[in-house]
Amino acid sequence: MKPLVFDFGRKVTVDGYRWATGFDAPGRDPVEWEMHVSRDGKDGPWTLLHKESLDLTGVESPRNEWAEKLNTKGVVKCSKGKYINGENAPASTRCLNCLPGLYQKREEQASCAKCPPGKYTKHITSVACSVCPQGKYAKRESANKCTACPDGKFQKSEGAKSCQILAKTLADLDEL
Repeated sequence: MKPLVFDFGRKVTVDGYRWATGFDAPGRDPVEWEMHVSRDGKDGPWTLLHKESLDLTGVESPRNEWAEKLNTKGVVKCSKGKYINGENAPASTRCLNCLPGLYQKREEQASCAKCPPGKYTKHITSVACSVCPQGKYAKRESANKCTACPDGKFQKSEGAKSCQILAKTLADLDEL
């Protein structure tokens, strides 16, 4: 694979970059890349600024964009949906992805937050939890999916933590 090189024709300050996925073919989404910079033009020498490798094993592709920001010293700042793996970690491993069931809505955070019961995230790098729809529930925190109510039970509300038993007779309705 050949590198993608941007030659601006003059020195420029890189204060961030954005890398986006398409919505046409999940197999073509970027899951691994490196960003190198050179102060001496396209012939180098090149310095590794950021390296990303996403492990999407068993995870549905998030089908959105990954964005990294750099501070003025060229150090990667962790974006939303990620957390800091230690201030002194090398740029290639400094920001880690929030896994399914977790989210982070702010930049530069030390950890990901857990989705509360009744909510879930099914993608990596989530910035918010989704509410379980009617007929489904998430009993525990950090859910990566909602579970359908089993036979004999129902849930008419969104964001449920459990299902209710169906009434079988009019007398059962009085007990509910």
